Amino acid sequence: MSTDEQPDTSATALGRYFCCHLPSSPTAQSSKRCATLPPPPPAAASSHRANHASAGARRPVSTTTTMACADARPPAWALALAALGLLASARAAARLALWVYAVFLRPAKPLRRRYGAWAVVTGATDGIGRALAFRLAASGLDVVLVGRDPDKLAAVAADIKAKAKQRRPDAEVRTFAVDFTADDAAARVVALGEFLRGLDVGVLVNNVGASYPYARYFHEVDEELARRLIRLNVEAVTRVTHAVLPGMVERRRGAIVNMGSGASAVMPSDPLYTVYVATKAYVDQFSRCLYVEYKSKGIDVQCQIEWRRAPSYLWFQQGT
Repeated sequence: MSTDEQPDTSATALGRYFCCHLPSSPTAQSSKRCATLPPPPPAAASSHRANHASAGARRPVSTTTTMACADARPPAWALALAALGLLASARAAARLALWVYAVFLRPAKPLRRRYGAWAVVTGATDGIGRALAFRLAASGLDVVLVGRDPDKLAAVAADIKAKAKQRRPDAEVRTFAVDFTADDAAARVVALGEFLRGLDVGVLVNNVGASYPYARYFHEVDEELARRLIRLNVEAVTRVTHAVLPGMVERRRGAIVNMGSGASAVMPSDPLYTVYVATKAYVDQFSRCLYVEYKSKGIDVQCQIEWRRAPSYLWFQQGT
């Protein structure tokens, strides 16, 4: 191409560079693409070429070059992913904050005023049941201890009463003996209902239960062991709840705490403990359904998921 046909557009390229890279005016739209500068008019181009010709410079530049600034905004999919990440982070932070509040900061409920004056605890002579009975008494509740062994019941009642009276001289502790594996268990639970009549029972803890003495295949489980597991883990919680619940409904307040197991609520299966796991799955669903049925009546229902317990629990305990 001859010199007359090649306009020097070095000034044009420089203008395009500043158009794309220098900040625009406050009124400019940041999302608009920067347009390329038009080529200079013929007269200006001829004068510029003459100046360069005198200096012996020839710079052939294509006049078809088009420059445009890319849109500064990120693509829509990136914005969507960022929004999802922000929501997930906010949810995780909220759950962590709620957990910290519930475990470390939330004040304890005034159980006596919220639910009632008395607490009933089954399986109250050992382990978790015994510890809960002490804790409920320390919270200001009078306690009814339910267990199989009258002597152990009397000993635990004396210990609880001695400790509770240090804070509350009028603290009361009563006992009721029942063997939930015996053939007369149903009649004894009816008698328990009569024993509790007239008491403002606000909290029921269904703690009594048992597991296998050791792992075994289902066909090796004898009928007597299966019967006892079902009576302790299923029938006891069902019958005692049925005996206590009418008074709570009448007063429109109360709390029922059942003891489940991680073997049925957390693990997909727990082989070699089949009957035990099945009975605890019943407790879990029993609690869920009661919660829905009686929430509107002012009654709270929980299923506490246990995982590992002391060895004395793993060896069969007859309703202690």
